[in-house]
Amino acid sequence: MLVVDEAHTYDGAKGSEVSMLLERFKASIGVEEKGKIRCIATSASLGDALVDDKVLAFAGEFFGETFSQVIRGQRLNAKDRLSNPYTLPAALTNEEILQYLSIIELPQQGSPISSWFDPLSAIVPEQQLKIAESQADNHIHKFLWFALKGHPLIHRLINILCREPKPWEEIVRSPEVWGVNLPIKLDGSVDDTDAEVALAHLLQIGTLARANPDDLPLLPVRLHLLFRSLEGLYACINPKCSGAAHDPLYSEREARYGQLYLNEKKTCECCNSPVLELGSCSQCGQSYVFTQRQDSGELESLPRSIQGLKDNTKIYTLTSGNLDSVTEEEEMGEDEEEQESTIIKSFKFEFQKHGWIGKVSDETFTNKVTAQNELTLAWHRQKK
Repeated sequence: MLVVDEAHTYDGAKGSEVSMLLERFKASIGVEEKGKIRCIATSASLGDALVDDKVLAFAGEFFGETFSQVIRGQRLNAKDRLSNPYTLPAALTNEEILQYLSIIELPQQGSPISSWFDPLSAIVPEQQLKIAESQADNHIHKFLWFALKGHPLIHRLINILCREPKPWEEIVRSPEVWGVNLPIKLDGSVDDTDAEVALAHLLQIGTLARANPDDLPLLPVRLHLLFRSLEGLYACINPKCSGAAHDPLYSEREARYGQLYLNEKKTCECCNSPVLELGSCSQCGQSYVFTQRQDSGELESLPRSIQGLKDNTKIYTLTSGNLDSVTEEEEMGEDEEEQESTIIKSFKFEFQKHGWIGKVSDETFTNKVTAQNELTLAWHRQKK
């Protein structure tokens, strides 16, 4: 048998390459005649039954074999999988369950079943906990399974997730899950702070609950955590920026830069000084700020492509003072002439009616106090 998982990902060039690899594999074991190997392609992203002919054709081309059947799984709702939910006593309201789940403290792994009684008693009826204990054979995962598999909240969550994937925020704010509407803030937005923590705790308990160690958990969820890389790191170049004092990194960067930003800005929100992109040397870690200056003095954002950065004479490499790092080569004591690979000049920022502009100067940089509406940084020019 030859099984390929996530078969839908093998399209285009990647699919062609793997298909040829499978041909080489069959040749290497001396099985080149069709029908000698049972080939199976698995995927959770097949679409509906209307595309079965295309699925069979794709699998046939991919494996170089003949396919005759698409076997589809069927999603089960909570009742079909777990039978009917039990009824909660009137004292266990949906509001109280949500509130308690947001503050519940779960026992440490390996704790005895008795340590779970108190945390769960606010969301599960006491009689149900006793029944679960009698069925658990002293196994925590079984105890949690029997205690929670009939809980109405678990059933509501499973029924929502068995229809289709849902964004985390949508589940957090769903009245169908919690049985109540979440509170509204003064600005009109939904206050989902408690619900987000409550859902995280519920999933944590639900994935521990299993009828048997090798079974799927009570909540067999799969979370896809998607994130974007940072757009960049940007700094106000004014060392006296009023926002820097509130920055937790200020003590380490004192008298260097002002407020830091994680997205691109032209001017600082705190002091209206120029904001430039930060970077660092891959050898020694020395930090720099960069700007792109047009002939008119106008400051522009850096290009986002490597090619746009290479050999670009309009990009300036700046620091707020003298370099505080040296490379290993410099520490080894090269000739003074070779060490002096960078000429430090001045780059001035002046505020005009249309905003900040940059001026280059052959004047040697010094850490001097500049005039109002003027800032100066050290401009590092490579000899070569």
